[in-house]
Parts: sequence; structure tokens; C-alpha cells
Amino acid sequence: VIRSQTSEFGSRDAASINSVVRSIYAASWILVPGLVGLYIATRKNISDSYSIAAAAFAFCFLIYLVFGTSVKNNTVGQGSAWTGFKTALSLVAGRQIFLRVLALALIATPQPTNGALLPLFITHFPGGSTADVGLLAGLVAGLEIPFMLLGGFFNRSIPTWIIIIVAELTHAAYLFGLGFVTATWKIYLLAIINAAGAAIMLSMHLSYLQDLMPDRPGLGTSLLSIGSLLNKGFGAVVFASAGTAIGFSGAAWFGVIVTLMGCMLLYILDSRKGSHARSLL
Repeated sequence: VIRSQTSEFGSRDAASINSVVRSIYAASWILVPGLVGLYIATRKNISDSYSIAAAAFAFCFLIYLVFGTSVKNNTVGQGSAWTGFKTALSLVAGRQIFLRVLALALIATPQPTNGALLPLFITHFPGGSTADVGLLAGLVAGLEIPFMLLGGFFNRSIPTWIIIIVAELTHAAYLFGLGFVTATWKIYLLAIINAAGAAIMLSMHLSYLQDLMPDRPGLGTSLLSIGSLLNKGFGAVVFASAGTAIGFSGAAWFGVIVTLMGCMLLYILDSRKGSHARSLL
């Protein structure tokens, strides 16, 4: 919806707006869990979380009824010739599109790999606890916000694919360093590197996919779900295979290798002279 409403802007400006909106989403990951956790801790009744969730759903649904229907009506008819399922499927399955989705899925492997490994690393070290897992999650979410805004700023002058590669190399550096940590406090030192890579993945990947089909932003956004499915599959393979064969540190390093493969594929696809997302279709 956001991309369709910003269609009159250039792709770089639209991507910047996307980054700002995603940073607002990230802020909710900081505020809401903390506030809800504090309320439940005070009331000492965990079942209250269900009531809070129901109230939040009702509020969001009300917002949709008031504002969402008008937005939907304003965008009806855009790209109507492309709404057929077969046409959409042929576009997504096309070599130029699918290879880029595959590249992003490989590049983003540190995210699910880190999600599986980080709690195990923390609780394995002396003094580490599940409380540290929650604190690190909140810390990283907080640090992601300025990096999302920074990514949107640089995207005005730097192609999206270059920002993605630089950011995910940073994320890979974090995962590589994670394999060497021997204490919980060292993981805290790596949090800013983790946040930098994760923030770009959450914001720039979406903008990149939407720019593959700029006049069909809804179909472009759906590619994110396809990439996420592939990405989680790659993360599971890395964690299960490397973790079993060479341990948790080995799984982190194997995840780095998979990420580098994705960066190389994206570079090959988009570094050619004149290559741009808008020229794919």
C-alpha cells in the first residue's frame, strides 16, 4: 500500500519512505514487548497477554475500516491487466526475477542462523541467561532504527543492490565474529554490527523487490514472503548440518559462506552496465 501510494515519487525517494516506515515498525518491537511485559509482571497474570493482543487486533481492524478502505479504493485498477494468477506466477518464476529472490534469500542467511544460534551461545556461557537473550533482542531492535534511516538516506545516491551487499557483508562479519566469542559480554559488543546488517535486510530488501516490478508493487512485495521461505530453509540447513557436524561455531561460519555466495550472485546479476531493476520487465 505504501509503495502504491508513493508511485509518483522516484524509486529512490520511495525506498527512503519505505525505510522510515520500517523504522517505525522496528520501534514497536522495542516499546510493545517491554510495556506488555511490565504490565504482566505487575499483574502477575500471563493470560492478560491474550486480552492485550485481542485489543490490539481490534484497534488495528478499526483503523483499517476507517482509513484502509479508502486507500484500497484509490488503488483499484492499477495494473489490472496483471492481476491474473498465471501471469503473476510466470513473472515470479522468470529467471531474472527468481534468481534475484534466490540471491536475497542466500544473502539473508545470517538472520535465521543467528536467531537459532544466539540463545544457545548465550545460555552456554557462564553467567548467560534467557534475560540476556531478551535484552540483546531489544538492544538490536533499538540500534536498527538509525541504520534503517541511514540506509534510506544513502539509497538516494547509491543503488539498492550495492547497499544490500555492503550491509550483508557487515552482517556476515558479525556472524563470523559470533563463532569466536567466549563470553556473553562479547556478544553485546557485536550487537551494533548485528543491528546494521539486520536493519538493511528489513528495509532495503523490500525496496529492492518492489523495484523489480515498480508498476505492480503488491506482486513485488509478495516476493518477500517467497524469499523469506527460502531464507528460513537455508538457515535451517546451515544450523542442522553444520551445527551437527562441526558445532555451533562451525554453523555460524558456514552461514557466512552461504551469505558470500548470495552476495556474489547479486553482484553478477546487477553489476552489468545498464542493469537496473526497472529494466527487467
